[in-house]
Amino acid sequence: MTPKEFNQKMRKMHSLKVGTPMYTSPEQEAGGHYDQKTDIYSLGLIFYEMLIEFSTNHERYEHFDKIRNTHTLSESFKKKFPAESEIILKMTSNSPEERPNAEQLIQEVNVLLEKAK
Repeated sequence: MTPKEFNQKMRKMHSLKVGTPMYTSPEQEAGGHYDQKTDIYSLGLIFYEMLIEFSTNHERYEHFDKIRNTHTLSESFKKKFPAESEIILKMTSNSPEERPNAEQLIQEVNVLLEKAK
């Protein structure tokens, strides 16, 4: 095995079974490439979780499952948090290429905070 092949194998192994299953990205579940966009997906779920109150873990699972499978948020959530909803949906896109990178995310959050003043 060449050093390059070894590094590729190690990177793939590193991304397998890492993190809390509820927060894993689609590409991580599929054993695909792991980079900052994978973490942005997980962060999007955490951001959503910070804005909504779940009564039970089952309720949390149902909300995350809806985001994961239909890429939608409830109308009541979108009405209450319109700007945040847009950011969360970008962050949780099934396509890593459509997710913002960390710098873009910081810019979007700063705009959101400025509007809140």
